Amino acid sequence: MAVQKAAAVGAPVTAPPENQPWGERIARLVDPTGIEVIVAEPIGS
Repeated sequence: MAVQKAAAVGAPVTAPPENQPWGERIARLVDPTGIEVIVAEPIGS
């Protein structure tokens, strides 16, 4: 998953991947410029 790769190179993960009731898994991390990025994928991917 993209979040694991980003965390492995030092990106701060502010919310780990979590399943949402609308059918997506969502995580939040911070890019090198300080902007929060939301990463999502359909559950079951």
